[in-house]
Amino acid sequence: MADAGFADRSAERRDNTTRRSTVRSCTCCNGGKTMTCKTYIGTPHRESGLGQPVVTVCDGQKCQALPLRLDLFNHSPSGFSWGYGGSGPAQLALALLANALDDDDRAIRLHHAFKFKVVAAWPEGERWWITAAQIAAVVSLIEQEKPQAAKENDQRSTAPFSTGGPDAA
Repeated sequence: MADAGFADRSAERRDNTTRRSTVRSCTCCNGGKTMTCKTYIGTPHRESGLGQPVVTVCDGQKCQALPLRLDLFNHSPSGFSWGYGGSGPAQLALALLANALDDDDRAIRLHHAFKFKVVAAWPEGERWWITAAQIAAVVSLIEQEKPQAAKENDQRSTAPFSTGGPDAA
């Protein structure tokens, strides 16, 4: 009997944990269209029980593993990671963007900037979470920064170049 009660309490704790993690889902607006927000949760290898980091996506209805999206770009076939600027974080950034934006081309184009701005900043070996709305907000900032950086690069490339030699004006 005591074992059955323990199992019931364990199942109840798991259900409550799942409910708490999906509470973060919301209704939000992205570019004029209303969508159900997803929450992405990163669990470090020491907590996952699988010996490697696990990232789940919860949509308010269910939670499931975030696909690696190796079909888009194969940075890290061994899995996700975060907290630095390497291949595991690049794969995570790509997978997060592809899932949250539902636009593979945009995800491929922006995932390195997202990796350095967000994924590399999460403490390595620690739990984290982010919503699709937060991802969209960061992507919006990245896209606003890119045209300015391109414009600055164009201005530098059209500036007169001098070698400093005797013919320099």
